[in-house]
Amino acid sequence: MKRKARGQALVEWALVLALVVVLVIGGAQLLYGLYLTRNVRAAAEDAVNAAAVCGGDTPEFRQALPEILETYRLDPALAVVTVEPPQGSYLEPLTVRVEYPVVVKVYGLFDLAIPAQEARALSQKDW
Repeated sequence: MKRKARGQALVEWALVLALVVVLVIGGAQLLYGLYLTRNVRAAAEDAVNAAAVCGGDTPEFRQALPEILETYRLDPALAVVTVEPPQGSYLEPLTVRVEYPVVVKVYGLFDLAIPAQEARALSQKDW
């Protein structure tokens, strides 16, 4: 192989390698955003089950909430959890909304905001 051809192959390899690295890291960042979205959804489902057992947004529910969020590796200090209605009578629908205001930056090209997730269940507590 001539010296010129080796230099050309090296430049082509460097360009292809740079593109592959960018694609792999960008894909990993997108997957992390999907992972966080899935965890927020799962935390919302567990939180609505806890709210249904407790009868709504009660002190028992708020006490159990940090453990639920930490189970899905979410920071309880960042999560905003709302329960509608705050107290549900027996078999009244409860809605729990979990907002996790984290933004995943994909190479500075765009920001991937984690969407709020909602879950619904029937209250199981008879007041």
